[in-house]
Amino acid sequence: MWIITEGKYTQMATISLTLQNVNGDPFTSGGNINITTGTTSDAVFNETSGSVSLSTVLTNDSVTIGGFTYFYDYLGSGDVRGDPGQPAAFIRITSSEAFAPLKVGDTFAIDLAGQPGNAGYPNLQNGNTQLRVSDLDTESSVQFSGVPCFVAGTRIRMRHGTKAVEEIEVGDEVWTLDHGLQPVRWVSGVEVAALGTLAPIEFAAGSIGNTERLCVSPQHRILIEGWRAELLLGTDQVLVAACHLADAGLARRVQGGRVRYFHIRFDRHEIIDGNGVLSESLYFGRQSLSMLPQESVQELLKLFPELADGTDLELVARRVARGYEAAVLAA
Repeated sequence: MWIITEGKYTQMATISLTLQNVNGDPFTSGGNINITTGTTSDAVFNETSGSVSLSTVLTNDSVTIGGFTYFYDYLGSGDVRGDPGQPAAFIRITSSEAFAPLKVGDTFAIDLAGQPGNAGYPNLQNGNTQLRVSDLDTESSVQFSGVPCFVAGTRIRMRHGTKAVEEIEVGDEVWTLDHGLQPVRWVSGVEVAALGTLAPIEFAAGSIGNTERLCVSPQHRILIEGWRAELLLGTDQVLVAACHLADAGLARRVQGGRVRYFHIRFDRHEIIDGNGVLSESLYFGRQSLSMLPQESVQELLKLFPELADGTDLELVARRVARGYEAAVLAA
C-alpha cells in the first residue's frame, strides 16, 4: 500500500507472496496455462511505483525468488477454470542477474483471492486452467491485496457508546468480543485510489445482520456465525474475507474515487464491533506488514520489537475460511 505526502507517492512497496509455478512458457507456446501440481515459489516484489499494482510494471520493478533478482512482465488476469472464486494473475520472467536459476519465459500464477499467511494460501487449482495468455485481461487494474481495515466513518464500539474509526487514539478503550475493553496500541490511516482490488466492500444495512451500512477493505474479515459454519468447518464462528462475501452476492465493490482506510491494533488479534458487525482488528503477519508504509512499519517495530524476524507471530482470533468455504457458507 502507498502513502501520499503533498499529493505525491512516496512509498516504495515490497510485497511478499507465494507463487504457483506454471509449466513451460505459455506466452510463446500459445498453449493453455497449466499450474504445476504441488509446486510453489516464495517471492518478494519490489515495486518502485509504490502503487502495489501488478498491472503496472515499471522499468525498475523486480521480483526476488530464491535470493536472486528477476525482471518480469505482467501477462494479465483471469479466472481459473472460469471460477470467479479463483481469480489469478500471471507474470513471466524477462531477465535476471547472472547465474540465476530461473530462465526467461518461466511463468507464475498469483492467487488474487487468498490472503498470504492464511491456511491453504495459495489455493489456485492445479492443472489446466483453461486459460491462454491471449484470453487474459490486460486492461483491468489488478493490485496486490491490502491489509484488513475500516473505511473512515465506521463507528467502533467503545467503553461508552461508539466513535468514528478516524477519531480513535492510542489508549482509547475499545470493546472486544473475547477480552472485554482493550486499549488501542496503534492506529493509522492511509488514502488510496478505490480501484481494482483496493476498492472497498460495501455491506448494505441488513445484509449480514448489520443495522447500518458498513464499508471495509477487501481482505477485512467478518465474523460469520451459525449452523453452516458448524456443519462445514466444525466451528460455529469463522472469519470470512469481505471480498469472498462480495463474490457470494452479500456485498458489493465500490469502484472509483478515493477511500480512506484505518487500521486498529491491540496487544493481540481481536474481534471488535464496527457499525454493529463483528469483525477483526489488524493482524500481525508478514503480508500485513509488507503492505504498510515503511514509516508505519518502523513505528510498529518500536512498539512490538519481536516483529523484526518477519514471521507470523500470533494466532488469528478465529478460524479463517478459504474462498471456496466462504462461498458455501454464504449460499
